[in-house]
Amino acid sequence: MRINGAPGQCDFASGVDSNGNAQCNPLSASALAGLQVFNNIGCNSCHTQSFTTQPSNVAGLSNRPFQPFSDFGLHHMGATLADGVTQGIAGPDQFRTAPLWGLGQRLFFLHDGRTSDLVQAIQAHSSNPRTCFATAATQVFTVTFPLNGNATQSFLPASATASCGSEANAVITAFNNLDTTDKQNLLNFLRSL
Repeated sequence: MRINGAPGQCDFASGVDSNGNAQCNPLSASALAGLQVFNNIGCNSCHTQSFTTQPSNVAGLSNRPFQPFSDFGLHHMGATLADGVTQGIAGPDQFRTAPLWGLGQRLFFLHDGRTSDLVQAIQAHSSNPRTCFATAATQVFTVTFPLNGNATQSFLPASATASCGSEANAVITAFNNLDTTDKQNLLNFLRSL
């Protein structure tokens, strides 16, 4: 898995050549304009374009730039996307930012594949700011004191968080305010990934 290449980025209208072989055309002017829209409305705040790998004993993987279009961070996405599952430190409305690479080759979108419509997937990132989630977690820690005859002491720290709406609400508002051309440019860019 470590040496598999990331999906390539090609213009969505690339198609096949006269021999039936897949071809990868450079991004169209529309897709390039869509990248600017992507950045301008704030999609890149979570879907970060580029990172560099850590040093590795595999030369081809060491200090290499890659474009996942993800920050791999954990974000509150609100009730629209919530699945009700609490896993580790992630509450019922929290998700790690999915990498967008390969998006143009997908048939279904979002963590649960609920839509095949890219605009619906974008819209689902918004959630009513008056709908809130509270998450509480506890974990038992046992500490052994070797200088005290291996005596043990247990601790039960607790944490609680609350979130309302989606962290992406402002980005989705900006998306909704785009004119038709900018929306289409953004979709053409996303389909190139």
